[in-house]
Amino acid sequence: MAFAAVEIAIPFPLIAYGEQRVSSSLTAILIATVPLTVALLALRFDASERVDRGRFGGLLVGLAGVALLLGVDVAGSTDEVIGSAAVLISVVGYAAGPMIVKRTLSDVDPLGPVAASLAISTVMLAPFAAIDVPATTPDASALWSIVALGVLCTAAAFILDFILIAEVGASRATVITYVNPIVAVALGVTLLGESLTFAAVAGLLLILAGSWLATGGGVPPGLAGAFGRGPRPRRA
Repeated sequence: MAFAAVEIAIPFPLIAYGEQRVSSSLTAILIATVPLTVALLALRFDASERVDRGRFGGLLVGLAGVALLLGVDVAGSTDEVIGSAAVLISVVGYAAGPMIVKRTLSDVDPLGPVAASLAISTVMLAPFAAIDVPATTPDASALWSIVALGVLCTAAAFILDFILIAEVGASRATVITYVNPIVAVALGVTLLGESLTFAAVAGLLLILAGSWLATGGGVPPGLAGAFGRGPRPRRA
């Protein structure tokens, strides 16, 4: 029930509400702060996911990216600030969900908890849906979009998420959110005609760098030599 609430029933409507006020590109960039939020929650709730000094530095870098986005990219627009806030509240749920899975659900077949969570969240949201029934039936493209979101982006994705969290832990599993903004920005610009601002690009780069460091990443070995001396060869 906790997972259904924080991962589905609360975030899904908030993201839909937020995306009526901000672009899909900005939404995805904000959602990329999930690994940062996991690291922050771990300070209180999960000792095994807590950050060291280097990872804490990554948190600060990532938070600077969020501040840049909210301070520049949505400055002067109340609607965009409200939409961004709705998305960021969802981010907290998205960060808490993997931690719940790791703590209590990682040792069971993912199909069971995923099916149960989707059923429970449906019950949670049903009263709100009944209050706001559409006056007309949505067109075919909207209905097929709902099917794609439900089957591919939710059910199948959750099963893979459960498997990944059990293998690598909550903070590293959420690193997959790094891919979201890259895909969303590209599709938003090419298919939806969304603009790409300097603040969005700078914020995205800071969030990606901060998230990588905050989840225990480092400079890849292949790049280490480009910025200094590599490891010395061992002597025979």
